[in-house]
Amino acid sequence: MNGKTVRVSIKGTQVSPEGDVSRTDSQSFGVLREKDGRNYLLFSEKDEDGAVTRSVVKYDSRSAQIIRSGAVSSGFTFDERKHCRSSCIAPYGSFLVDIDTERYVLEEKAFLTKILIGYRLAVEGEHTAQCVVEITIRPDHD
Repeated sequence: MNGKTVRVSIKGTQVSPEGDVSRTDSQSFGVLREKDGRNYLLFSEKDEDGAVTRSVVKYDSRSAQIIRSGAVSSGFTFDERKHCRSSCIAPYGSFLVDIDTERYVLEEKAFLTKILIGYRLAVEGEHTAQCVVEITIRPDHD
């Protein structure tokens, strides 16, 4: 399962029930592979403390699964037809997370792939935020 080096951009927006907006934006390099009709995007990110989190995004036209391991470990499936319940392990403890995907769009062009995910997030049974994540994958042409 060989892969190609890609640039990964992840933009996230969370809106709390009170209307507070939080945005994140990260850039990294990764490897994109294809196996059995699914794409696998592998990349790592460093947080402000220097801790590394490795991520795998498995995706196709129907859904995406994001698995993270490191300082924060979690695994979530984003599929408009299914509710996802999983645990998230962080330095300050673990907690139960519920994901209800409201929108999943995969746009694939010759030199650009975009994954747009809109979902409701609940932590320990309490609605925490409306979220949008946009993952952009481009070939690395350095």
